[in-house]
Amino acid sequence: MLRTTTRSLLPRLAQQSVRLASPQLAAAAVGAKRVMSSKPRLSEEFVADHAWRQTNHIWTEEEVNSVANTHYKPANSTDVATHGFMRLLYHGFNYVTGYKADDPSVNSVAWRLIILESFAGVPGFVAAGMRHFYSLRTLRRDHGHIFTFLEEAENERMHLLVCLKMFEASAFTRALVVAAQLTMGPLLTLTYLAHPPAP
Repeated sequence: MLRTTTRSLLPRLAQQSVRLASPQLAAAAVGAKRVMSSKPRLSEEFVADHAWRQTNHIWTEEEVNSVANTHYKPANSTDVATHGFMRLLYHGFNYVTGYKADDPSVNSVAWRLIILESFAGVPGFVAAGMRHFYSLRTLRRDHGHIFTFLEEAENERMHLLVCLKMFEASAFTRALVVAAQLTMGPLLTLTYLAHPPAP
């Protein structure tokens, strides 16, 4: 806004200064116009504008086909432990929800989706709050991380609302969602406070 206004005023300022017989002012205005028309630097306003983050990339057919489905093989004891823990969570969740990958029932898919999406919406929102407070405490800019985490939380919430258009959540499911928020919220908050790079 300020840059646009300045650009529009410079030619008029140069003409006016010529009419007022002030060669020094005219030269200064012409020089300023030349600087403004040169290759622009990245301004703070440009860097702070994160509107572009709202537009997600739409993959072409070629890009989709170029992605290889690979599996990372655990290389050390930490990898093996993490891989085993994730498999335990995956198969445990399948057992609890009654989900069978070869022939899933409608109820197991419904419960699985509602639980997964409602749980998945918590970490992004907590992370955004922690980044927000960190930015306030340090009096420094965040450079878009807050918005990215909020977008992730919103994405999961919208998945949940789409699921609820097709499936009905029971009282037990609703209670489980509340319990997840009450436990995951404080746990993630403490995690992010103890180790800020965690998000």
